[in-house]
Amino acid sequence: MFMVIAIFIWGFAESTLFFIIPDVLLSLYAIQKNGFVRVILANFICVLGAIVGGTITYSLSAGGTDLINVLMNVPAIHPHMVEHVHEQLSSNVFVALITGPLFGVPYKIFASVAPEYTSLAIFLMVSIPARLARFLFISILSYMLSHYVFKQLSMTAKYCVWSAVWLIGYGIYFCIIGF
Repeated sequence: MFMVIAIFIWGFAESTLFFIIPDVLLSLYAIQKNGFVRVILANFICVLGAIVGGTITYSLSAGGTDLINVLMNVPAIHPHMVEHVHEQLSSNVFVALITGPLFGVPYKIFASVAPEYTSLAIFLMVSIPARLARFLFISILSYMLSHYVFKQLSMTAKYCVWSAVWLIGYGIYFCIIGF
């Protein structure tokens, strides 16, 4: 139960100010749990946390709070990302919300800029499947690798692989994007 609460909180935190994606914890949960359905449900709980955080971020921005200046103090968020989000949202809100977070642009930027381009209802309608798709992809991949492909590995070895994947992945991301 602790992990499920942590997953909700991480989904919320990442959609507001935290800079590490909840996929890190979701993938850990996926390699630890034997029940595939529990892993899938954890993804829905994470999306719920992300949507609560996204709603707050959207609402604060819509209410006139200058969240972009606040976000500029969050690691790995840069002005060019905000410009990119404006370009994408002005071109096509649906495509921007679905594809943007898949390519390293934080969801919190979309939530902060979206009030200029779309309603909260549309933002949430598109955000839910967009967030869920990426979360599920990482969780299902992690589950399948852990429970089928590498089922012979000890949990210690799986934790080492999990740690290495995320450390290398974030190392590359921060080298490319900057911290």
